[in-house]
Amino acid sequence: MNPRLITTLIAIACLIATLAPASRAGDQLGPEHVLLVYNSDVADSVVVRDLYLEKYPGVQTFDIADAGCNFTGGTITRQQYLDCIRDPIRDFLNGDGDGPDISRQIVVILTTRGVPARINGTNEFGGQLNSTFASVDSELTLLQQDLEASGASPLLQRHYGIVDNPYHAVVQPILSFSRTRIKIQRDFVQVSQGGPASWVATSLEPGNLYLTCRLDAAPGEFTTPVEEIERLLTRSPNLTATRCEAQFLLDAYSAGANMLDEGFLPPSFPGLADYPRTNSVLTQDGWPGQLDRTFDFVTGPEQTDTTRPLLILSTYGENHDVGGRGEDPPGSGTYIDTYHFHPAAMFLSIESFNGHSIINGQPRGGQGQVLDLFPRGGSFTIGHVAEPFTFSIPDTEYLARAMLLSGFTFAEAAWIATPGLSWQQTPVGDPLARIQVLEVSSPDQNRDGLLDVEDLYTAETQQLDLTCDGVVDEADRRLVLDAIRAGELADTLP
Repeated sequence: MNPRLITTLIAIACLIATLAPASRAGDQLGPEHVLLVYNSDVADSVVVRDLYLEKYPGVQTFDIADAGCNFTGGTITRQQYLDCIRDPIRDFLNGDGDGPDISRQIVVILTTRGVPARINGTNEFGGQLNSTFASVDSELTLLQQDLEASGASPLLQRHYGIVDNPYHAVVQPILSFSRTRIKIQRDFVQVSQGGPASWVATSLEPGNLYLTCRLDAAPGEFTTPVEEIERLLTRSPNLTATRCEAQFLLDAYSAGANMLDEGFLPPSFPGLADYPRTNSVLTQDGWPGQLDRTFDFVTGPEQTDTTRPLLILSTYGENHDVGGRGEDPPGSGTYIDTYHFHPAAMFLSIESFNGHSIINGQPRGGQGQVLDLFPRGGSFTIGHVAEPFTFSIPDTEYLARAMLLSGFTFAEAAWIATPGLSWQQTPVGDPLARIQVLEVSSPDQNRDGLLDVEDLYTAETQQLDLTCDGVVDEADRRLVLDAIRAGELADTLP
């Protein structure tokens, strides 16, 4: 067979796999499982709602402004959360108004830019784990549980402190768990091993949770946050990756005691060596990358491989120099600018306030901000809106396992990766997005759902090995060019 024809057929097969709507098995999340929460008092929130409905017409929507609350800031009090977010959303899902009971049908609660991001409280920082600060998104995971119930010192009510996440490290589709008992109230038990206490909700199961995500972004150099969200939603339904076109970077400081990726709070939160475990999982699955546990902070130009974009970046960020163990990153919270990201890129950092810009658009403490990933072309991240402590940091290992090895949605992967609930984490990205791992790269190189000259430009300027044959040559260019011309050819056929 003509080699050029073979290349064309490969390209067309990749095109079909990338752009055609995928059939969904019964345990796969879809638009019918999503409740999008927006705020009609904020123009950006309405625009984001419309953008998401255009991509996924089947989602349900809920306007928090209907509760008579006028929010224009990123933080709220506990009472405002109860009166204006928790109770109205719960009533809507439970059919306590005019609508049906969809409490079991809805699995994902998606908040938007313009919806408050943090519940303010007491003990945000200073080594006190009985904090009543929380991410709105993390609090909503336990929407059907009574977190106002009394406890005992030091966790005086259930929303004090962190709750062990029963879905953490369980790499299974969320719909494989029954949701019939989602409204059943669970017993909350304080546990500790001679130190700070945390909560375990006995008999709480993954099917009793709502998976939450947020749509937000930082502005780009010439774009608004909403325009960056629109770009995200353009690429997120068509994300593919190959082992030859992308890599990972896991950057810690010098190996020894007090590694930040090994934080623990016994007995519920064991200290696992996240970066070495992630490195092992990814390399065994054939992904190239770099685990660095030296003094050096590895910027983009200092990577072992400077040709392939990053599919995963996990870093100590501005905490890389804690205790003199490592080099201070360049700039002040701007180290992310040094990297080149793959369109399906995932970004995690071990920085206390890397999600502060989700609250008000501003960084805190000179730390890197997760929302900065989006104008740099990436798609998935999890931020902290208040002090999370190292034991609650999302695990890169399980984010990678869920998205790259199992093909799960981001909503599932984010909460499989996150150890605790009712705490500080906010996943940001399209909850229904998946990454399709291919053996040959998709010709839709800029992930806009179209095959055109822009894809050829992207392929040539980035000099990527799209055919996965170990070299960058004319065959890589032909992969994209033939796919484009295949569409032209089809137009001329009778």
